[in-house]
Amino acid sequence: MIEASEIASASFARNKGAESARGRLLLFCDSDDYVSEQWVQSLTAAFEASRPSLVSGALHHEKFNDQDVLEAYEIPPDPSLDANDIFSTDVSSFAGYLPTVPGGNFAIGKSDYLRLGGMNPDFPGGSEETDFSWRAVEAGLKVVKAPNAVVHYRLKHDFRSLFRQQRIQQYARIYLWTLYGSKGMNGPSLKWSMEQIIKQQKTYY
Repeated sequence: MIEASEIASASFARNKGAESARGRLLLFCDSDDYVSEQWVQSLTAAFEASRPSLVSGALHHEKFNDQDVLEAYEIPPDPSLDANDIFSTDVSSFAGYLPTVPGGNFAIGKSDYLRLGGMNPDFPGGSEETDFSWRAVEAGLKVVKAPNAVVHYRLKHDFRSLFRQQRIQQYARIYLWTLYGSKGMNGPSLKWSMEQIIKQQKTYY
């Protein structure tokens, strides 16, 4: 446990943790989710087999979310796991630019994380992992997937939480676009965000 309260920012907390870590490999997860028993082993194995890399774990949703919530988000069933599937380079670009990783499930070498300057605490709570991922790829790292490194993710489903999340994420997406719009990133869409809120709330009202 370390002190990281100077700035109310997940990015700042991650950076403080990275600076204090004694190992050469950093694994990141969020406090409100649940990692699988094979999470550490799977992320580590993928990193060792693919380095220098930025390793994205997998987010599964069935453990903590009701079926009606999954249907509202249009999330398919969790995929089955193959113990022999260590990592994959089949990754997609995000927002028309480069691949990204989930901020609550990824791994990277400590030296690379610090060399990149860590995550940008100016982001208001969203897109900081995308900015970090894109800077990592621009600096020569490749993004790979570790399908067996599972984090069970909790989806927001009440209107207040959804609206707050979408509002913050849209601010963050606008900031991201100011940094990468000239490189080909697709611009943010307030319409899409509101459509997501309305669609998900139809499950409950």
